[in-house]
Amino acid sequence: MTENTAIIPEIDCLETEGLEPEHDQPRLVLVPSKITHGRDELNFAEFPLSALSEKSDPSIKTIYFEDRIFDRSKNQHIPRRVTITSSDAFGLPTPLDEEVLLAAIQLSKLQGFRSRRVHFTRHQLLQILNWAPNGQNYARLEQAFNRWMGVTIYYQGAWRDRQTQSWVDESFHMLERVKIFRDEHGAAYTSYFEWNEVVFRSFQNGNVKPLNYDFLLSLESSIAKRLYRFLDKRFYHAGELEFELKSLCHEHIGFSRNLLVADLKRKLLRAISELEEKGYLVPMSKDERFRKDAPGLWKVLFKRAKNESLLEPENGDAAQTSLPQTSLSTSLPISLHSMLVEFGVRAQKAKELIHNHGEDIIRDKLQVATWLKEKGDVNLINNPPGYLVASIERGFDNPKAFCDEAAAVERKRSADLATKKIALAEARRVQRQEQEFARRTKLVEEYLLTLTEQQREAVVTRALTEADTAKRRILN
Repeated sequence: MTENTAIIPEIDCLETEGLEPEHDQPRLVLVPSKITHGRDELNFAEFPLSALSEKSDPSIKTIYFEDRIFDRSKNQHIPRRVTITSSDAFGLPTPLDEEVLLAAIQLSKLQGFRSRRVHFTRHQLLQILNWAPNGQNYARLEQAFNRWMGVTIYYQGAWRDRQTQSWVDESFHMLERVKIFRDEHGAAYTSYFEWNEVVFRSFQNGNVKPLNYDFLLSLESSIAKRLYRFLDKRFYHAGELEFELKSLCHEHIGFSRNLLVADLKRKLLRAISELEEKGYLVPMSKDERFRKDAPGLWKVLFKRAKNESLLEPENGDAAQTSLPQTSLSTSLPISLHSMLVEFGVRAQKAKELIHNHGEDIIRDKLQVATWLKEKGDVNLINNPPGYLVASIERGFDNPKAFCDEAAAVERKRSADLATKKIALAEARRVQRQEQEFARRTKLVEEYLLTLTEQQREAVVTRALTEADTAKRRILN
């Protein structure tokens, strides 16, 4: 089958870790109608990766975002800066291009983050994006891939390396290769893209967070989507957050640095209102939302609403990440490892815990830590992963309230299980009765067929004479 022209020139690359031979059997997955248990890469949620304008300005080739963050381990503020530079041919990414990138992460998650090379069809990506399958959107996909191939991203002290738990410098292209088959129904092979190894390594090291992707798609404003991703990352540690207004708007949302405070508040309020209406943020008055600390210095406050449908996805839905083999184990219980990493434990530390402690102990302490976190326990506010590790290694006693609640849940579960067993036994008894009745009816019919008509009438007459009232009604 002749291959169609790729949307960009192919980049020759050797087969490396995380890649498949080019013509291996493609790994396609079914795309669910909704993706509530999605994933977001933590570094990508922290700073924007595109201009905020829906149209790329060809005169602007570079944008940057920067802030300062307090590093408790070093007891000092660390400057962070992200610079995005584009190619002359395709320009800077737009918010729609960021949506395509996020859809690519969801597709990788659905495939278990198994390989840097992710097979797909254009129709699949449009399904994930909830875009109509038409020529305009197919062209929009191609444009997004072209832009991500042409973009170079420079993280200066702003890339969080999960393995070393430190802020590092990283510079890379988002994608290393893209190959598109436009005639998806007639092609012998599927399209694919390949993540840069830095990005893929971040996925495998567990530097991802739960994301209600379906909720994100329900947001209309690109500002609301960007604000949601940023807040959803920060709400992991606290249900109430306060930021310096200009820093939030300029460096984490992407508003122009030329805007006045009044314009920033007005534009931000539109996005906030959408998140309030969707049940994600607690509604506040303008005076409650914004606070003036000094001339030109404003703070903005956010409180997460207790909306059960928008809580973080359960750990049971965690991606089955492919992990490198280590001397600790050659067959780790991956789902348990993913649960620890999902809670915030470093990938290597999670392996050590699994190697040194029983699986039942780890699951028990993880359940307790999750319960305490949901209750807002003060022991977990500052460092939930640290508490979990300490509880496993030191063998903390489970709280009495947790034991009482767990016992009540177990009693209800046992009662429900007993009810289900009784119902199942009754259903099986009825089924056996029906099968036995059918068997005996068949035997009677076969016997009657061996008799003459006169003999059959004699048998029926005798049966009616000997039958009780109930059976006689049935026979008649």
